Amino acid sequence: MASQVGCSVIPNRISGAKVEPSVPMLYRIADLYGIYSAASNFRISTLVIGVGTTINAWRESVDVAGTSAILSATECPALNWSSPIPPIEGVMLLLVRVAGRRYVLYLRLRQNQIPKTNNTIAAAPDTLEADNAQSKLTLEANPLNVTIKMSAAPSEKAQAFMQKLVQTLNHGALCLMISIGYRTGLFDTLAGFYPEFVTSQALASKANLNERYVREWLGAVVIGEIVEYNSEAKTYRLPKEHAPYLTRAFGAENYSIYSQYIPILGSVEDGIIQCFKNGGGLREEAFTRFHELMVDETHLAVGSVLHSVVLPGLPQLHDKLKSGSKLVDVGCGRGKIILDLAKTFPNSTFVGYDISEHLIAAANADVASSGLTNISFRVQDIAQLQEVGEYDVVLTIHTIHDLADPAGALKRIHGALKADGVFVMQDASFSHELEKNKNQIFGVGVYAVSTIHCTSVSLAEGGPGLGMTWGTENVVKLLKETGFSKTEDIIELPHDPSRVWYVSWK
Repeated sequence: MASQVGCSVIPNRISGAKVEPSVPMLYRIADLYGIYSAASNFRISTLVIGVGTTINAWRESVDVAGTSAILSATECPALNWSSPIPPIEGVMLLLVRVAGRRYVLYLRLRQNQIPKTNNTIAAAPDTLEADNAQSKLTLEANPLNVTIKMSAAPSEKAQAFMQKLVQTLNHGALCLMISIGYRTGLFDTLAGFYPEFVTSQALASKANLNERYVREWLGAVVIGEIVEYNSEAKTYRLPKEHAPYLTRAFGAENYSIYSQYIPILGSVEDGIIQCFKNGGGLREEAFTRFHELMVDETHLAVGSVLHSVVLPGLPQLHDKLKSGSKLVDVGCGRGKIILDLAKTFPNSTFVGYDISEHLIAAANADVASSGLTNISFRVQDIAQLQEVGEYDVVLTIHTIHDLADPAGALKRIHGALKADGVFVMQDASFSHELEKNKNQIFGVGVYAVSTIHCTSVSLAEGGPGLGMTWGTENVVKLLKETGFSKTEDIIELPHDPSRVWYVSWK
């Protein structure tokens, strides 16, 4: 592999280059570059002198102690140029081994420094430096020798990023363990033993799970500082301070539910990569368990807030439901939120729409077992909604941004409301300007869900792919454009900074 003399495109860095001693390689580079990370000790394993496509000299391993080395021309035999004399510039390639890794260094050799009395090459007096994430290399050249110096101390920024990356990888693995703990009920079971420590056998027996898997899982959550461990007794305990964020008993405070997004989104990675390459998106049916998770999330984290905070803060809406109104939840999923509302407001009538047949079937089964008569569900695509002046209240939760035609959906919702009707829309509390989202507590997670699910399902249907981060500013603008007269009521909750409630009147 050799570059042509006179090539005008010179890369700033070459990544992943490998040079084997038995296969000399030449690069046409006009500076010094470092590749891979380094440490304090190194040795020069290979020296190659060459011009164009001609390999002129080869020197096997030279061991070097300390942090600098000198290769004198007299130490390296056969440093003569083969015919013809190099045209403009030559290249010296040094392969430096550092703690089992490699640096490839390139030194420019200039024609005007080549002695004219014979074919012996000499390096031009020069000093070149290359910064690497882990070290700095300095090459000083003169007509007789080449000196390589290396400072192995990584920069503070590089060290901090490396540590952050390692922590991120560990936390990603921990998310999977948290998801397993949530889904299997291990956290709930472990919390039930408090304040006692418990063996892995007792925990597995109580949770009706395999002990060997439970024990290995406990290892991960102990190292992840979620569960306490008594090394002498080999017993475990979930601290009471951790329990609210990991167990179902604490409702909206249970953050462990969100850990399920990691394996669910990861399951469609191959398909999303194809979307990155070719455009388009993945349809809802590609996301195994996504809607099951949304059912749990909305019921635990959203439904409780709607009952305890949002409705009490909107007395006009609360009075409507108390006296008797008709409410429809568009994109209701399994309908647990309005099932609770139907119990709380028996004078009102509740309807749930969703395009998922199996979710609507499950919702109707829940209604049958509840004995309620003021609630019903049916399969309905909002794109086909034709009702006019039918409802006092329309509710949507994390729905509009996923649609193929968000503006059209809002127009149909506006039309379905009575003259004094109200539209309650819950969505992500994000700006469309990235810099304003940097301090969001779930910022990375929301962008990840939006990239893999929300944007994708909209694009799959030919939609605009608004995503979860389409922005509060754009939401209000679209509400006004689709006919809503009063859009100023926006409810943001201190304990839930990633969500916002829009209350708009017809």
